[in-house]
Amino acid sequence: MSSKTKREFYVFALIGIFNTLTHLLVVISLVEKLYLNPTLSNTIAFLVANTISFFLNSSYTFKTKPSLYTYKRFILASLFALFATISLSAFAEFMRWHYLIGVSLVIFISPVLTFVLQKYWTFKKA
Repeated sequence: MSSKTKREFYVFALIGIFNTLTHLLVVISLVEKLYLNPTLSNTIAFLVANTISFFLNSSYTFKTKPSLYTYKRFILASLFALFATISLSAFAEFMRWHYLIGVSLVIFISPVLTFVLQKYWTFKKA
């Protein structure tokens, strides 16, 4: 892995942590302060955190100008990563493994998969 790709991955990971905290803060705020239901709150939080993540990753990770076209690809890649997360969890459950094995698969595979999708598909340089 090149030093540029390593740097991008580390920045991507830091933004991912910030993104997770943003999601959590939005959900808690919407449920506790506005009394919205958790499903709607999580949906709104996903959109807020994902949009922030898009702009941060555009600017700091992949150093590209944000566009609607790229944002659409970013959302699709994020949804694919969500599908992968659900699939990994379901696979672990199907195998009758302890649920923490499923969580471990998600923690170690999903961020790498998401990074590869975002780097080589969403933010692919022409």
